[in-house]
Amino acid sequence: MNTNQQYFLDHPIEEKITPIEINPDFEGVDHIRVDASASHYLGRALAPEYPSVFYHPKYGTFLSIQSMVMYFCTDQVDEEIRQLTSDKLMAYINEKGYTVKPISEVHDVDIFRALRSAVFYRILAKPEILEQLVDSDLPIFVYSTRKGVPQRRHGWLEKHLTVMRDRLKTDKSTDTVFLSKEASSYKTRRFQCN
Repeated sequence: MNTNQQYFLDHPIEEKITPIEINPDFEGVDHIRVDASASHYLGRALAPEYPSVFYHPKYGTFLSIQSMVMYFCTDQVDEEIRQLTSDKLMAYINEKGYTVKPISEVHDVDIFRALRSAVFYRILAKPEILEQLVDSDLPIFVYSTRKGVPQRRHGWLEKHLTVMRDRLKTDKSTDTVFLSKEASSYKTRRFQCN
């Protein structure tokens, strides 16, 4: 494990972020919007519900970050959750009648450490996401809009993506080609999702 990987695993998550004014009309111009409805590929690809298969060495394979969260937050162990995301995942959980506990109540794993590392492994698994993230200088904001008004969500992800990108940009030993090749070694452990 290189020093960047260890840093991303150990770096603490700050859940509170100072709110700022965000104008959704300037998405892609003065900021990156991370959301499934973002108008730019990078913003959509970084969203927790975006389908982007990744392998986590400790917890296995998931279709999305949202899949991983729901896998740990439901009251039942159900391997099918790993292969679903977005509306299909939530419909499946509702159909099964599972209870979803708040992420703060997950105690059987260090959920925030697991999520930080999952974000890192997911980005490594997609070289185009890694390259676009490192090439961008725009601030990252995780929000959705309701009636045109931005609603901030997943503050931990916003902070973590910013720290990760800054660290990758400033570490001269980081080679995104090397990181992408390293991530491709996980392909043999990945599953196919429909």
